[in-house]
Amino acid sequence: AVLGWDMKLLRDISSVCRELKVCFAVTAACGEIAFFFSDLGEHTVQEYSSAQGAAPGEETTKKEPETLMFPSFLDWLACKPPDLQRSVDGSFLLFALLFVFLSEGGEAKPEAASKFQDFCRDVVKCTPKIDGIEQLTDAYQLFFMEPLIHVASILAGLLSQEVIKAITKRDVPLVNCVCFNANTGCALVERLPAMRNKPQKRKVEEVADILD
Repeated sequence: AVLGWDMKLLRDISSVCRELKVCFAVTAACGEIAFFFSDLGEHTVQEYSSAQGAAPGEETTKKEPETLMFPSFLDWLACKPPDLQRSVDGSFLLFALLFVFLSEGGEAKPEAASKFQDFCRDVVKCTPKIDGIEQLTDAYQLFFMEPLIHVASILAGLLSQEVIKAITKRDVPLVNCVCFNANTGCALVERLPAMRNKPQKRKVEEVADILD
C-alpha cells in the first residue's frame, strides 16, 4: 500500500536491491491473515544460538557456517497459482493471486473485488480455501484496509526477527515466505519457488514458539 500497489515499481525496487545485494522484503495483510516475502540474496549464517533452556552464558551451538540462496521476488512472482494450489496452504495462494491480478492490470481498490473473484475463477482457475475466509470478494476488500492491530503486531515481530538475523548473520532465517493466520494461531513458512531436485521443506510452528 505504501507504493500504491504499483507492481512495476515493486519489481524495479526488488531488482535493484538484488543487484546491489541489499535485503528486500514486502508485506501484505488481509484481515486476520498477514504475509511477508523476504530476499536476503546469498546469505551466510555464521553463528547459532544455544538450544532453548540452556543456562545463561552458555556458548552458542558450534556449527559450520551455512550459506543460503534466497529466490528473488521475480522468481516468486513467476510461480504459477495452479502449481501453488497443489503444494501449499491456501493463504500463500491468496497473496500470490493478488499480485498476479495486479500485475495483469487489475484495479487496486475494494470496488474491484468481483473482478478479482472472476479473474481467479475464470482466468487463473484457482479458488483458494482458507480458514476464516468464505468469499474471495471479502478477502479482496480486506487487502485495502488497515491491518488489524494484533495481526500487525505478530507480523512485525516475525519480520523484525528476520531483520536481526540478516544483520547479525546469527541463526537460520525463514526462507522465504511466511503467512500468519490469526484464525488458527499459526504461522506457515514456505520456500517459493521450491528448490529443484530436493524435497520441499515445510515448517508449521505455533506463533508462541516462533517468537520465543
